[in-house]
Amino acid sequence: MQAEQLLNEEPAHIGFVGTVDENGLPRTVPVWYRWDGEHIHITALRTSVWVNNLARDERACFCVAENDSPYRATMIQGRVWLEPEDRAEVQRIFTRYMSLSEADRYYAAIKDRHRTMVRLVPEQVTFRPSSR
Repeated sequence: MQAEQLLNEEPAHIGFVGTVDENGLPRTVPVWYRWDGEHIHITALRTSVWVNNLARDERACFCVAENDSPYRATMIQGRVWLEPEDRAEVQRIFTRYMSLSEADRYYAAIKDRHRTMVRLVPEQVTFRPSSR
């Protein structure tokens, strides 16, 4: 499936999560993520506005797109589960974007922050093979 290929490419692409604020306006944030073949996994500060949006309304969208030709993109709509921080999952996410030693140092620098795991369960997946 081409959508999964894009989600799993190395180096990893930045993902974007869309939520709806309390006032009904959309909010989109860039995130690091990991696709496990069934779910999108994201780690975030528990106090982030977008995480609070998801606590209120679990519906979300997620997008990954290439910055270079052929400009493929994968869009996912679904619902999320907010779960306690999972150190092993955080490491899997971080090591998609940096080396293991860099990930360990980065985690040590942020470990005292209250984090949560966001698990997006896809309900609809759309793949755009090219913008041409």
